[in-house]
Amino acid sequence: MHPRDHIEVFIAMTGCWSATWGGAGEYEIFLESFDVISVPIDEMRVIRNASDSDSWERTILGGTKPSRVEWHENVIQRARDAGFVLDEDGNIQEV
Repeated sequence: MHPRDHIEVFIAMTGCWSATWGGAGEYEIFLESFDVISVPIDEMRVIRNASDSDSWERTILGGTKPSRVEWHENVIQRARDAGFVLDEDGNIQEV
């Protein structure tokens, strides 16, 4: 999970998607094709494919300035455990 400094709108295009948000991930909704959810600024969030096969979703970023992901420490640790690191711009990169 990670917060963003802009609004994000998620649209399930195919399959089923889980959208989770809240400081501890306490809220979750499942999106089916063409369902939409908007997550406000600074809200912890994650979206994941909840289907048994590949699916598509579209993310629309609101605002006028680019931003970077602020990764939750659990995500950073799982990335390290899998052999990835954060680069100077906050992007997860393979070692």
